[in-house]
Amino acid sequence: MLALALPSCIASLTFISGMLALVFIGPYGTDAIAGAGLGFMWTNVTGQSLIYGTGMGLATLSSQAFGAKNYRRVGVLWQRQCVYQWLLCVVVAAIWWNTEDILLSFGQPPRVAANAATWARWQLPGLPAMPMLNSMNAFLQSQRIVRPSAVVALLSNFLVPVPLCWYLTQPGSLGFAGAPLSIAVGQLINSSIMYVVAPRVISHPCWGPWTRKPLLPPILWLIAGG
Repeated sequence: MLALALPSCIASLTFISGMLALVFIGPYGTDAIAGAGLGFMWTNVTGQSLIYGTGMGLATLSSQAFGAKNYRRVGVLWQRQCVYQWLLCVVVAAIWWNTEDILLSFGQPPRVAANAATWARWQLPGLPAMPMLNSMNAFLQSQRIVRPSAVVALLSNFLVPVPLCWYLTQPGSLGFAGAPLSIAVGQLINSSIMYVVAPRVISHPCWGPWTRKPLLPPILWLIAGG
């Protein structure tokens, strides 16, 4: 059990890069630190928690389908979650883009709200990678494949974002905005590598080409023969 649990825990530590990024914000003053902390919390609550929360059922459904040897359904479930959560990302992106106005309406200090908005907007490039990564981890875990997720997570959460964040937050580079951008880059790298690795590590025909079935509601998908 430890052999399965430990890699899964490592793969789920996507917030670590964000916490480490806060370290490099210190030289920019207390308002920057406060804005980064607020922005980090804001993007987690309004984005990452929604995406991960709405995707928690995939691991259970995929495990059931895999146990029943309905390998085709495992792949379709993964595709459906990606599509639905990408639609959710449109709403999340609108919230992140208007972060400053929303925080100001709640009485946050203007400079802190502006920094938090900068944090949220510079994380937008990595937003579509969250559903892909979340779904890909569940897709592999349902087949008892956990080590690739752990290895890729170590690469994308530590080995790439940390030095990149140090470089981008230098005064001659992007400065404050470099911290959230480094997180977004790490997420994009993580999801891209997982998308390439996943079909090469599975031993059953669960991976298939993209189809229109994920766009159908479940009842229509069943009528269609899924």
